Amino acid sequence: MRPGPARELAAAGGLAAALAAELVLTPWAHVLVVSGAVMMALVGWTWRRHAHEWLQPRIASSFLSGFAGFVVTMLAIAEVGVSALVLAAAAGAAGAAALERSRLRGAPMPTQGEARGRVAFEGTAHALGDPPRVPGADREVALWLVRQGRRRWSSTGRIELRDEQRKVWIEPDGARVRRAPWVVVGPLRRAMARALDGADPSGPIRVWSFRDGDRVHVVGEARLEDDPSAASFRDPGRVHVFSGDVLVGAGWLADARRRAHARLLIWSALAACAGGLVVARLAGLLAVG
Repeated sequence: MRPGPARELAAAGGLAAALAAELVLTPWAHVLVVSGAVMMALVGWTWRRHAHEWLQPRIASSFLSGFAGFVVTMLAIAEVGVSALVLAAAAGAAGAAALERSRLRGAPMPTQGEARGRVAFEGTAHALGDPPRVPGADREVALWLVRQGRRRWSSTGRIELRDEQRKVWIEPDGARVRRAPWVVVGPLRRAMARALDGADPSGPIRVWSFRDGDRVHVVGEARLEDDPSAASFRDPGRVHVFSGDVLVGAGWLADARRRAHARLLIWSALAACAGGLVVARLAGLLAVG
């Protein structure tokens, strides 16, 4: 799952600070500072992700991950330097941002005729028929998706998106939801695990859902189907149905595209700065040699 904008911006800021520290600190001081920062970041990250009931294993797993990050980062810096590590990380993040931006591309949904290729639509979410409930929770939604490790569950009823002129349907099976998950803990997690076939009551459960009336956008392949709720069977209405590998996100599609573009610019600029320092370092070594 892609990190949130605040966390991604914090990661970019941390890498930029590591590049700046390389210019003012001695080599070993730089190694210790950057490795310690990685250790603290991993401790905080794993602390949030490990939803153990007891405090002792939660502390052990978080600090073990942080110490492992300290050792690995220290050895990597000693071998290739901070600039090369930042370059690799920023280039990978820029590639991920470019891929995310490409996934958000789609032609406007045509009013008439069958959609061909990748198309996009945005509107308000509504359940078709009785709204489903999140398993183990008294919460009616238009669509829900639950993940635990590699296991996945989702609501079965189609969801409808409406704007001022048209409507589309989404089949939840195979949909990829782009929004922050609800991490279920405590007694509610055990109740949810009982309601889900094969779920582990001791492991973390993450839930994504859209309530009735939420602003939602969808990007993916769509096909035309007859609308059984049309007034006339002689001239049935037609509706586009999104199925398969479908991207569903909260809010306006234009905002999601702007955020993806901004991430691409930030990581590309950081990669360019790191690349410049790598080139300068190599040029210095060649001059000395």
